Amino acid sequence: MRGEQLANTYNTNYCNDYHEVLKDTTVKAVIISTPLTTHYEIAKASLTAGKHVLLEKAMVQTVEHAEELVKLASQKNRILMVGHIFRYSPVIDALKKMIHKNQIGRVRFMYSSRMGLMTPRPDCGVIMDFATHDFDTMNYLLQANPTEVSATGMSYTKRKFEDVAFINLKYGLKSKYPRVIVNIQVSWLTPLKIRELWVIGEKKSVKADLNTNQLYVFNKTIIPTADSFGSYTLLTKQGDTYMPYIDNKEPLKNEIDHFVKCIRKKKSPLSEGKISIEPVRIANAALDSIKLGKTIVL
Repeated sequence: MRGEQLANTYNTNYCNDYHEVLKDTTVKAVIISTPLTTHYEIAKASLTAGKHVLLEKAMVQTVEHAEELVKLASQKNRILMVGHIFRYSPVIDALKKMIHKNQIGRVRFMYSSRMGLMTPRPDCGVIMDFATHDFDTMNYLLQANPTEVSATGMSYTKRKFEDVAFINLKYGLKSKYPRVIVNIQVSWLTPLKIRELWVIGEKKSVKADLNTNQLYVFNKTIIPTADSFGSYTLLTKQGDTYMPYIDNKEPLKNEIDHFVKCIRKKKSPLSEGKISIEPVRIANAALDSIKLGKTIVL
């Protein structure tokens, strides 16, 4: 079995029943990377057994289960961290700094494409699998949660889960970056692997290519001008396009290192359970929007 091969390679133990791991008092923390439908059960059992938990995204299927796990982690004084890997990406970190240092000006809108060709998962649709990455990343960049969600999606493989979805988020007036709208496109039927995120700002725009781990900064925008009294036009401002240096550290390694450091120093993780409830909430709102054919207010 693959598990036994890996255990031999890294000189560690192997078992095929997670209950054995939870009974082992020498095990202080666990990483749960299993089908989504099993996340709640295994995470709850792990926290109850007094283990720190790194839970792969999507956290769980429902907001109620997410809130229950967060409460349980607090009661047990254990860390519950969710694998929202792009919070640990040097590319997203650099983009976040550009936004918050006002280097691109006021954010106008954002959009992302997360597409590829792969066998659809049997336990969830493309929104829970792909779009939860983008929900968390957008919230992380904007330091806010959306106030409205609308979505359309379709299944083309005779499954009950969606294979493609287009999702719109609206961030309210009370957020740090008000009146920002976000569009997220996800599919696992697209022949090319696309992982792009765009931030369109008042001064500049930035493309994050998450396949190559590179940022592209476009010093081009539309600016208002008046050449005479009563004359008002919009002009295209041209400028350089450049690629800033990005430290090419592996996000997954950063994520796991962060988990261990938080356990040792007893600190809250960057993607702690409390924060990670929101992508579950947005995903369910998007699914409700598809089902009901209307915008869902959060």
